[in-house]
Amino acid sequence: MPILRLVLCMVVGGCAAASFQHVPDGDWQSVPSRERAAMDGANDAELAHAQADISGATASLAEAQKMLASQRRQVVQPLPATADQWFKDREPLRQDAAVRADMTREAWLRANVEWRKHRLEVVTARIAVIHAERELARAKAVNHHLLGDDTYDTAMYRGQLARTQDPWYRAELRADTSRGELEHLGAKMASAQEAYAQMMRMVAPDDNAGRLKLSGWTVAVPRHGLKFVAGAPVNARPGPRYLVLRR
Repeated sequence: MPILRLVLCMVVGGCAAASFQHVPDGDWQSVPSRERAAMDGANDAELAHAQADISGATASLAEAQKMLASQRRQVVQPLPATADQWFKDREPLRQDAAVRADMTREAWLRANVEWRKHRLEVVTARIAVIHAERELARAKAVNHHLLGDDTYDTAMYRGQLARTQDPWYRAELRADTSRGELEHLGAKMASAQEAYAQMMRMVAPDDNAGRLKLSGWTVAVPRHGLKFVAGAPVNARPGPRYLVLRR
C-alpha cells in the first residue's frame, strides 16, 4: 500500500504542479462526434494500458523488496574430523567462495530493487505524457475543423507535452542505467555462485555419498576397448590430481 500511495501522489501531484491545461469543452465540441469518440477511445485504451503497467511495476517492486528482505546466507558444512590434509588446506577457499556468493547475490538483489523503482517512475511519468498528448491531439483536431483562415493556437499544448516528456525521458535514462548495472551484477553473481558450487563439490573422503564411483570395468570385448559393466562400486579419491581404480 505505501508504494501505491507514492504512485498516486506522483501522478496527481505532478499534474497539479504543472497547472495542466485542457482544451475547453466548447472548442472540443466543434469536432464531429464520431471523430471525438474515436480519439477518446484510443486515448482511453492507451491510458488503461499505462495504468496496468503501473500495477505490474508496483507488484514487481514489492516482490523485489520481499526477495531482498528474505535472502538467506550460504551455509558451508564443516569438514569432518577425519578429513585429510588435502581438504583442510582448501577449506578457506570454500568459506571465501560462500562469502563472495552471498555478497554478489545481495548486491544483485539491491540493484534489482533500484531498477524496479526506476521502472515504476517511468510508467508513472508516462501517465502525464498521455494526458498531454490527448490535449494536443484535441487542439489539432479543433484547428483542423476551423473554417476559412482561422487557426487554433496549439503552442500551449505543445509546450505542455514537452514539459511532461522531459521527466519521462530522464526516468527512462535512469532505468536504462540501473538495468545495465543489474545485468553487470548478475554476471558477477553467476560467476561467484559457480565458483561456490565447484568448491562445494569437494567432499570429505569418508563421505560415501560424495565419493566418485565407477560401476566396474572389463576387457571382455577387446575390439571395443574398455567396457563399463554393472558390478560392485569402485571408489576413487575425488581430488583433481589423480584417480585410482581398484579391480
